[in-house]
Amino acid sequence: MLTGPNGASSYAWSTGATTSSLSVSASGTYSLTVTDVNGCTAADTIQLQLAPDCVWPGDANHDGVADNADLLAVAYGMAATGTTRPNATLSWHGQPATNWSNSLPLGANFKHLDCDGNGIVQFADTIAIHQNFGLTHNKNNDILTGVPVWIEPELDSFPVGDTVFFLVHWGDAGTPVTFGHGLAFTLHIDPTNVTPGTLYGRFPNSFLGNGIPDLATLTVPFAGSGDVFVAVSRHDGVGRNGHGAVMRMGFLPDQVNPLTTTLGYVPVRISSVVAVDGDFAAITSAGLDDSILVYNPVNAV
Repeated sequence: MLTGPNGASSYAWSTGATTSSLSVSASGTYSLTVTDVNGCTAADTIQLQLAPDCVWPGDANHDGVADNADLLAVAYGMAATGTTRPNATLSWHGQPATNWSNSLPLGANFKHLDCDGNGIVQFADTIAIHQNFGLTHNKNNDILTGVPVWIEPELDSFPVGDTVFFLVHWGDAGTPVTFGHGLAFTLHIDPTNVTPGTLYGRFPNSFLGNGIPDLATLTVPFAGSGDVFVAVSRHDGVGRNGHGAVMRMGFLPDQVNPLTTTLGYVPVRISSVVAVDGDFAAITSAGLDDSILVYNPVNAV
């Protein structure tokens, strides 16, 4: 907040504002000319440098939002150390911090990975991702093309009373993954098609590794919305080549239209895909929509 002197008859800021005070949110040079009741004028100029690189706890990749993609950054920099952040909290506001010696290949300094500000990147930093999940200080655009992220139902169809299981794949024979290290995405299923509390994800024998020893994982379901935010990443900097399933998901179907007849389809949408390689360079990847066939054995002929 820049404030001019009290008692002037008029205020003329370089931005065109005519108020006595000016709220600014960008670095730059600002000037003010004031005029008193006698018509005398005075002017002053200030050059303002705002810190664009504050830490927002949970936004580990510094892309403007705390979401599942931030797990990939924390996993990439696991065990890195640097300067502690003065007066650090997990509250969602920009917190000044000294740069560390390392940066992600995509640009963000490692200080952003240290979400709790204690000077070391560790699993505890994911607490801030959970706490501030979905909060933003700007927005990203979705990726629509690239290595496919797609689902594969484990059966051709499922009876309405049984659990539906499907795999989420990264890459295929035609477009494989090169040096893949981590993947984050949003999976959406219409909540009216899912019995509440039954949607879950597991990571056994993932293309990226074998469960907890090899992987850092995150699943955040938003109750009632049908959205599940997922991230899975290696944490050793070693990428994988090829393609395959990265996780297994399951849910118990609920009201699947039109199951008043024989068959119904559960649409599954994958979006907001973020993928990185072992050097934390972006791998352009795209989520594909699909449907899972569910049938009602009572109405089957």
